[in-house]
This record gives sequence, C-alpha cells and structure tokens, in this order.
Amino acid sequence: MSVTPFPAGAVIARLRSKVSLLRDVGSAADLATALKTQPKALPCAFVLVEERGGEPGGASGGVLVQPVAVSVQVVLMVLNVRTTDTGSAARADMDALATAVDGALVNWTPGVGIPLWFQAGRDERFAAGLLVHQRIYRSNRRNQVNRNP
Repeated sequence: MSVTPFPAGAVIARLRSKVSLLRDVGSAADLATALKTQPKALPCAFVLVEERGGEPGGASGGVLVQPVAVSVQVVLMVLNVRTTDTGSAARADMDALATAVDGALVNWTPGVGIPLWFQAGRDERFAAGLLVHQRIYRSNRRNQVNRNP
C-alpha cells in the first residue's frame, strides 16, 4: 500500500537550506498570522500544499491505482520602503527571491511523486513597501492501495 501525502515539511526544509535570501520559512498556519500582522523576519516564505485525487484507473489484481495532482504554493513577502510610491525596489527584491526559490524547487522532488515544475506566479498585493507574491509549482504522485476487505 502506498498512500503518502506530499510532504510540505520537506519543501520548507529545502527552502531553508537552499535559499539564503530567506530569513524565515513557515507553513499555512504561519501565513495566516503573517497576513494579519507584518512578519518580523523579512524576506520570508510560506508553503501550502494542495492535493487533488483523480479517478482511479482501475483495480488490477485488487490494487487500486489513483493519480494525485499536487500543487505547492509558496507565498513570498519582501519589504523595501525605498520606493513605496512605485514599488520598484520591492519588485527588484522579489524578482531576485523568486529566482532563488525557482532554483531550489524546479526539478526537485522530496521523494514523493515526480519532480516539481513551475506553473504560475503572481503578485497578491503591495502596500507600504510590503510586496506579497505567490509561486505555484506542480507535481504528480499516485496512491496505490490493496483491496480493503
């Protein structure tokens, strides 16, 4: 039997070890707090994982095989108040951070599923020098489960 959730903790550990620009890396629970009150350590990242199971391909020999699509969202925050009117300084900082995060995650696997690939990136908001940006990476894995008597 193989039913293993995609390990968000491994992504967090990878970002902590490979992206020296980050002063903090957290999870979905940490993101909720950061969105209410500005994080104390910037730049920072927050990792969220979503899994969606597809329809099983059948049960050969009593083994059910189900594809699972994985989305890894990395929410990035940078603060740069040099150009709060235009945000250009924060944008430059975010571009450097996003490049480093892509370098750490694209074509890497935490041992579950196929290597991550980049799907999308977008700015979420900018205010008072704080830029919030989201990067989305995708992977696929599968559940393989013996018949459940």
